[in-house]
Amino acid sequence: MPMKIRIVPFLSAVLLLSAAFCRADEAEDQFNFATGLLIKNEHELAADEFRALLKKYPNFQSADVAWFRLGEALQKLKTLDEAKAAFLKVTTDYPKSEKGPQACYRLGELASEKDHKGAATYFAAVAEKWPENALAEPALYWSAEELFKAEDWENAAKAYAAVPAKFPAGKYAAPSLYSLGWSEFQRGRFEAAATSFKDFLAKFPAHELAPECRVKLGEALTKLKKHDEALAAYSQAKTAAGKIGQEAAIGAAWCLYEQGKFAEAATAFGQAAARIGKDPRAATCVFNAGNAHVENKDYPKAAVEFAKLPAEFPDHELAADAAYWHGYCLVRMGKFDEAAVVLEKLKASGKAGKKEAEALHSLA
Repeated sequence: MPMKIRIVPFLSAVLLLSAAFCRADEAEDQFNFATGLLIKNEHELAADEFRALLKKYPNFQSADVAWFRLGEALQKLKTLDEAKAAFLKVTTDYPKSEKGPQACYRLGELASEKDHKGAATYFAAVAEKWPENALAEPALYWSAEELFKAEDWENAAKAYAAVPAKFPAGKYAAPSLYSLGWSEFQRGRFEAAATSFKDFLAKFPAHELAPECRVKLGEALTKLKKHDEALAAYSQAKTAAGKIGQEAAIGAAWCLYEQGKFAEAATAFGQAAARIGKDPRAATCVFNAGNAHVENKDYPKAAVEFAKLPAEFPDHELAADAAYWHGYCLVRMGKFDEAAVVLEKLKASGKAGKKEAEALHSLA
């Protein structure tokens, strides 16, 4: 009899242990099945399986990973509030989880849609709590980007500056240094902006952002009235193809205009317009070329430019102004009959606006 009394609790323990192992195996199987569905992009089915798993086995040893993968599936399904709740479950209930950095990063991505400052906070938390994690550098960069989108230029500048300081050889060091210059420019700190752009070009001269950086450097230097340095930056950027080269050409023309080199500015605006083609910015360049000729009192050349704008860009917002100035130049040239035709046509068009009174005065 004593033997039997000792055997009964032993057998009960074995049965309980066996049941526990069985439940663990079932949980593991369901976890693997749900993961397989997620890999196959069966997001809705995967979400259902992870929900069922976590409800039935809330203390499953990989529950943190299951919550994270549930969040992933829900994010793919655009069920964003539920996805946020799943990722928050990981960061709050499982602070030591290996999925913590990823969950926090995903929370930043989700917040980015509507709350840039909130997104910045999540991204910054990744870099602060898990500085050795592979996501630390991109998270710090995206925290700066979100602050930039929120137009919080000061804190964006601080965050951008932290990226190359902490990860000087990282992927995001170059764009962060460039965007630091942008942030300082937006703050009106043009000297600091120029310093950042110069630093970028010294460290990353062959980077894909270098041509654009030279344009921004030119703009910052122009703001500082350092026109010769600005022209040098624009001259280098003008060799770039596409919009960057075009913006550099326009910037160089403005720089010459601000220096009072009106004849050179007029030529530069004309060259920029030719380079741009039919883009509406070309019309602005033509108008500015005319203005530069007027400043230089070269009315015949100014008249040619002003006549060109309404002929080539009749619907542009500057077309009526250009017609008025065309007539004005003809008056200054003593060609009163031609001026009358131009100004009468402008008056009849109904587009003269505020220039109508001036046109009538010129006709008188």
